[in-house]
Amino acid sequence: MVSRWGSKRAEALNEAFQTLAGWDKFAANVQHPKVVSSRTWVAANSDLVIHQVGPRQTAAQHHSTAALDVQLGVVRDYLDSRSFVLRNQRRTTLMLGPVRLHLNSTDDTSRYANLLRTWLTDRHGVGLPHRDGYDPGTSVHNDRKDRALPSLRR
Repeated sequence: MVSRWGSKRAEALNEAFQTLAGWDKFAANVQHPKVVSSRTWVAANSDLVIHQVGPRQTAAQHHSTAALDVQLGVVRDYLDSRSFVLRNQRRTTLMLGPVRLHLNSTDDTSRYANLLRTWLTDRHGVGLPHRDGYDPGTSVHNDRKDRALPSLRR
């Protein structure tokens, strides 16, 4: 859990779904004029949240990523055949952006094609030099004998 979020409303949100006191603190903080949509949501869902948070605060702490396993498996399936290029943080982050958009059904391949075409046209068809994608801050170089076949399924 993050201990400091930077605003009282964000800190109240951090505690809202853990205890009833945390929910009350959050509900009191959504009276701020900047959070009108949050105020509407709290008013509409307060009873449901109280019904869930009440028993939750007496349960033992449980931290798990099991709920993400299926979704992470889908991401791994998309990226596994491309894992040979995911050797640094910059490339991996750039690759995860379109995957996230696709999984959320908000990607638009014709828009991608138009953006790439415009970018290349503006540069007279010349792409980036090969090593511009290299990230010296996060790349680790192993001897050839120590290298493993790239795979995200280990």
